[in-house]
Amino acid sequence: MKSWLQKYNSYNSRRDQRTLEKWARDRTGGQARFVFRTTLTFSLLMLMLHDLMDGGFGLFSVVTTHLTGIVIGFVAWAINEAKYKNALIEGRIKAAPSGELPEKRYFSN
Repeated sequence: MKSWLQKYNSYNSRRDQRTLEKWARDRTGGQARFVFRTTLTFSLLMLMLHDLMDGGFGLFSVVTTHLTGIVIGFVAWAINEAKYKNALIEGRIKAAPSGELPEKRYFSN
């Protein structure tokens, strides 16, 4: 049982690491590009499902799915940024010998 739990925790740790690495690559494209891509992906998927279920869609469906996609894009950006920044802070704490964050310097000496 213990080995299974260790394997599961190890898998989660590697998955989290890969997710953060992917986010580091994705965020270089910028927030606007991320939100635009998320909006298009969400909107197209939802409109396809709506078309399959109801046999068509109207202007209201198109507008609401796009607006919802924009909101989802901004929320996803904020969540991913928070996780990324927390991981950076945690990495600095582990790298510091005292276990505390290094002092923030605004001007270089």
